[in-house]
Amino acid sequence: MKGLYNIMKENKLSTILNVAFVVLVLVGLVVYMIVVDGVQNTISTLKNVDYSWIIIGLVLTVLYWLLEGMCFQAITKKIYKKQRFISSFRLAIIGRLFNNITPMSCGDQPAQLLVMKQEGKTISNGASILLGRFIVYQIVLVIYTLIVMFLKYTYFKDIVNNFIYLALIGFGINAIVVTFLIAVAINETIVFEMIKFFLVILGKLRIIKDVEGKVAKLKGMISDFRDQLRMMKKEKFMIFRVALYTAIEITVLYSITYAVYRALGHNEHSFLTIISAQTLLNLVTVYMPTPGGSVAAEGGFYVVFNTLFAANTMNMSILFWRIYTFYLPIIVGTIFLIYKPKVEKEDQPKEVVEPEKVIVESEKN
Repeated sequence: MKGLYNIMKENKLSTILNVAFVVLVLVGLVVYMIVVDGVQNTISTLKNVDYSWIIIGLVLTVLYWLLEGMCFQAITKKIYKKQRFISSFRLAIIGRLFNNITPMSCGDQPAQLLVMKQEGKTISNGASILLGRFIVYQIVLVIYTLIVMFLKYTYFKDIVNNFIYLALIGFGINAIVVTFLIAVAINETIVFEMIKFFLVILGKLRIIKDVEGKVAKLKGMISDFRDQLRMMKKEKFMIFRVALYTAIEITVLYSITYAVYRALGHNEHSFLTIISAQTLLNLVTVYMPTPGGSVAAEGGFYVVFNTLFAANTMNMSILFWRIYTFYLPIIVGTIFLIYKPKVEKEDQPKEVVEPEKVIVESEKN
């Protein structure tokens, strides 16, 4: 278990503070709900909850994890033929765990890379698997969001306040990532020279330091994306499967909010409206600097859904939603952090990325 626990040991204080912050937010949410809504109203709301929809929400949560595991399974099996689904599921749920306890949700991929290393996979192949998953997810997310915005244009247009502008910033960031990937696929040299040009200018303005080091990292990153995109061109059917799983996965994740909506006795707004609102919320909270977007997620949920949920159920809805999407993944992810499934031994597969390249890039970093 050394590989995984090194994640904690490398920055133990930061991890403890992040977890403490997550727990503090949960306690604060419960206390706030009781103080604002009152004990009687809280008990009354719980009595009137439709627990069949609570169960549906739980089923959707587990289905979301399974679909994420299916995405990793489809990609990993192309390199490691004996990959078991339990290992892919574990990879997915540990990713959710570290996604939720690290600022800007940036701890999932480093943790997942160490999980694969622990199971005997090479760093280069592990990085290739994660990169492939990242590319497909970003492309599907942008297309999915565009479709939702088109179908519910009026809903997005009629939102009054600056919240919509935050959502557009979030969408813009995702769109830039996808545009970058497409540009690399078309001509990596032009992309490298353009970004290098801006890095040099920022260096001369003393906005950034160690320009040469950053240029070297940029070159390695673009090269990695190029290699992965070339590999993906050869595996069109596999990419289609992963893209399909991802689209269903995103829908399932957003449907959890609809389950909460129905559980609290609401039926006034359509499924598509709730999905649209959740899409908007996701765009705002995905890059927040708190662990798992805490505080921003709860506050954002209130801003987006306060006109869709009854006032006396808002705080309870936030609590249920965060339990499904935030606290349950932490609990289950911690269990799978300890649990180590049996890994089938197989002949070492060919490196997707050359070992020498990985070593060189590591030295540069």
